[in-house]
Amino acid sequence: MPPKKERLSHREFEQYFSAGKRYHNEYCTLIYTPAPAFHTAVAVPQKLVKKAVLRNRLRRQVYNIMQSLEAPRAFGGVYIFVLKKPSLEASFETLQKSIEALVEEVHSSSSRRFAEKGSSR
Repeated sequence: MPPKKERLSHREFEQYFSAGKRYHNEYCTLIYTPAPAFHTAVAVPQKLVKKAVLRNRLRRQVYNIMQSLEAPRAFGGVYIFVLKKPSLEASFETLQKSIEALVEEVHSSSSRRFAEKGSSR
């Protein structure tokens, strides 16, 4: 579980959920919003997983993966993960590779946008 200062309140979650840019893969959707500080949240729909024990296990796995990554903390921003049905059967390693790929995609597209803004001045 991330420290309290890195978690989102319900109001912040709704705000960033609706305003963020979405990145998709087979296992989850990442909703990213640029921000000076690092925040993260994980949503496992109850429609997808009925048992709270399983939802919490998946949520803890994603938090654990995000905690092991250094780039998001250095880069900042709000990362909201919404898990999809294939993530239920996926191994931890598969889920980790999936999330790392999404985070890398966010950073590469953000750095491209930053470079484009800098060259157009």
